[in-house]
Amino acid sequence: MKSDNRNIDYTLLNRHSPEHVEVQFNGSFLNQTVCWHACIRTLRDYCVHELVTPQQSQQTTNIQAQAFIDVNIQNNIHKVTVALNLPVIDDAAILRTIIMIRQYKRLQSGRHQYGDIATFNFDAS
Repeated sequence: MKSDNRNIDYTLLNRHSPEHVEVQFNGSFLNQTVCWHACIRTLRDYCVHELVTPQQSQQTTNIQAQAFIDVNIQNNIHKVTVALNLPVIDDAAILRTIIMIRQYKRLQSGRHQYGDIATFNFDAS
Protein backbone atom coordinates (compact mmCIF):
# COMPACT_ATOMS: atom_id res chain seq x y z
CA MET A 1 0.00 0.00 0.00
CA LYS A 2 1.09 3.57 -0.51
CA SER A 3 0.04 6.63 1.38
CA ASP A 4 -0.54 9.53 -1.02
CA ASN A 5 0.33 12.26 1.47
CA ARG A 6 3.61 10.85 2.82
CA ASN A 7 4.72 8.47 0.07
CA ILE A 8 5.12 5.59 2.53
CA ASP A 9 5.31 2.13 1.04
CA TYR A 10 4.58 -0.96 3.09
CA THR A 11 3.20 -4.43 2.57
CA LEU A 12 0.29 -5.63 4.66
CA LEU A 13 1.21 -9.23 5.47
CA ASN A 14 -1.74 -10.13 7.67
CA ARG A 15 -4.69 -8.44 9.35
CA HIS A 16 -5.34 -10.83 12.21
CA SER A 17 -8.09 -8.61 13.58
CA PRO A 18 -8.96 -4.89 13.75
CA GLU A 19 -6.53 -4.80 16.70
CA HIS A 20 -3.59 -6.74 15.25
CA VAL A 21 -1.74 -6.43 11.94
CA GLU A 22 1.58 -7.48 10.47
CA VAL A 23 3.35 -5.29 7.93
CA GLN A 24 6.71 -5.18 6.21
CA PHE A 25 8.57 -2.00 5.24
CA ASN A 26 12.05 -0.66 4.63
CA GLY A 27 13.81 1.52 7.14
CA SER A 28 17.14 1.87 8.86
CA PHE A 29 18.69 0.37 11.95
CA LEU A 30 22.12 1.27 13.28
CA ASN A 31 22.88 3.21 10.08
CA GLN A 32 22.01 0.27 7.80
CA THR A 33 19.02 -0.15 5.51
CA VAL A 34 16.86 -3.04 6.70
CA CYS A 35 13.52 -4.63 5.96
CA TRP A 36 11.34 -4.50 9.08
CA HIS A 37 8.78 -7.19 9.83
CA ALA A 38 6.40 -5.36 12.17
CA CYS A 39 3.64 -6.71 14.39
CA ILE A 40 1.42 -3.78 15.35
CA ARG A 41 -1.32 -4.37 17.88
CA THR A 42 -3.45 -2.54 20.37
CA LEU A 43 -2.31 -2.65 23.96
CA ARG A 44 -5.59 -4.35 24.89
CA ASP A 45 -5.01 -7.08 22.29
CA TYR A 46 -1.49 -7.60 23.61
CA CYS A 47 -2.82 -7.92 27.17
CA VAL A 48 -5.56 -10.39 26.18
CA HIS A 49 -3.26 -12.67 24.21
CA GLU A 50 0.05 -12.29 26.05
CA LEU A 51 -0.58 -11.24 29.66
CA VAL A 52 -3.91 -12.70 30.83
CA THR A 53 -3.25 -16.16 32.22
CA PRO A 54 -5.77 -19.02 31.89
CA GLN A 55 -6.54 -18.66 35.61
CA GLN A 56 -7.13 -14.92 35.27
CA SER A 57 -9.47 -15.49 32.33
CA GLN A 58 -11.81 -17.36 34.68
CA GLN A 59 -12.31 -14.32 36.90
CA THR A 60 -12.59 -10.54 36.64
CA THR A 61 -9.07 -9.22 36.27
CA ASN A 62 -7.41 -5.83 35.95
CA ILE A 63 -4.19 -5.75 33.92
CA GLN A 64 -1.88 -2.76 33.71
CA ALA A 65 0.39 -2.26 30.73
CA GLN A 66 2.34 0.42 28.94
CA ALA A 67 2.75 1.05 25.21
CA PHE A 68 6.03 -0.28 23.86
CA ILE A 69 8.33 -0.94 20.93
CA ASP A 70 10.20 -4.27 21.10
CA VAL A 71 13.05 -4.76 18.62
CA ASN A 72 14.32 -8.29 18.10
CA ILE A 73 16.95 -9.29 15.54
CA GLN A 74 17.63 -12.96 14.88
CA ASN A 75 19.44 -14.46 11.89
CA ASN A 76 19.49 -11.02 10.22
CA ILE A 77 15.68 -10.78 10.40
CA HIS A 78 14.58 -7.44 11.88
CA LYS A 79 11.37 -7.85 13.84
CA VAL A 80 9.61 -5.12 15.73
CA THR A 81 6.51 -5.50 17.89
CA VAL A 82 4.61 -2.32 18.70
CA ALA A 83 1.74 -2.17 21.19
CA LEU A 84 -0.27 1.04 21.03
CA ASN A 85 -2.93 2.32 23.40
CA LEU A 86 -5.50 2.69 20.61
CA PRO A 87 -8.91 1.05 20.12
CA VAL A 88 -8.02 -0.32 16.64
CA ILE A 89 -5.07 -0.51 14.27
CA ASP A 90 -6.28 1.29 11.17
CA ASP A 91 -4.33 2.58 8.16
CA ALA A 92 -3.52 5.85 9.92
CA ALA A 93 -2.10 3.97 12.93
CA ILE A 94 0.02 1.81 10.62
CA LEU A 95 1.42 4.87 8.85
CA ARG A 96 2.15 6.71 12.12
CA THR A 97 3.91 3.60 13.47
CA ILE A 98 6.12 3.30 10.39
CA ILE A 99 7.01 6.99 10.62
CA MET A 100 7.78 6.62 14.34
CA ILE A 101 10.12 3.66 13.73
CA ARG A 102 11.84 5.37 10.81
CA GLN A 103 12.40 8.57 12.80
CA TYR A 104 13.57 6.86 16.02
CA LYS A 105 17.29 7.68 15.60
CA ARG A 106 18.59 5.79 18.64
CA LEU A 107 16.47 2.67 18.25
CA GLN A 108 18.20 -0.36 19.73
CA SER A 109 17.38 -4.01 20.34
CA GLY A 110 15.10 -4.69 23.30
CA ARG A 111 11.88 -3.30 24.70
CA HIS A 112 11.30 0.43 24.96
CA GLN A 113 8.20 1.44 26.95
CA TYR A 114 6.61 4.86 26.74
CA GLY A 115 3.46 6.77 27.63
CA ASP A 116 1.04 6.39 30.49
CA ILE A 117 0.25 3.08 32.13
CA ALA A 118 -3.17 1.85 31.02
CA THR A 119 -5.48 -0.40 33.04
CA PHE A 120 -7.70 -2.91 31.29
CA ASN A 121 -10.58 -4.71 32.97
CA PHE A 122 -11.31 -8.22 31.74
CA ASP A 123 -14.58 -9.76 32.87
CA ALA A 124 -14.92 -13.51 33.04
CA SER A 125 -17.84 -14.27 30.78
